[in-house]
Amino acid sequence: MIAATLRRDRASLGEHPTYQWDAARDAGARTIRLYGRLGERELCRVLDAIVERARAPRDTVTVDFVGVEHVDFRAVADFLSALGRLRDRSASIWIVGASPYIRQLMDVSGEGSLRRALSGDIGPAGSVARPAEDDFRAAERLALRAGAWN
Repeated sequence: MIAATLRRDRASLGEHPTYQWDAARDAGARTIRLYGRLGERELCRVLDAIVERARAPRDTVTVDFVGVEHVDFRAVADFLSALGRLRDRSASIWIVGASPYIRQLMDVSGEGSLRRALSGDIGPAGSVARPAEDDFRAAERLALRAGAWN
């Protein structure tokens, strides 16, 4: 009874989920889809969810920003830095589907080169390359050769 009341109250407030995991296609490949307006609290919850799922070096986590309307620029630098540290010590993490607006917020945060390394959009044009799920390692090698990932 209480759970039904809470769900109804959330629905009436227009609250949407912050993230949702897609079903894993391969053994270690997972996609987390983000939604809505993301502030520091929401990005911390997303990071906690990624840490829970990305434990092995062979895990691939795709962070999909297609459903994101806005990101608080004050929290972006810490979020990208945490993703970079997590990528250094365990899983292969990729950002996909970020709109030009979200990419600009990430660049303004001072972590533009890290964002480009995590999303694979290498080059002066700044276009977003969405590597196929089978080709994440190739995009990672491209980022290394371009010097965008240390």
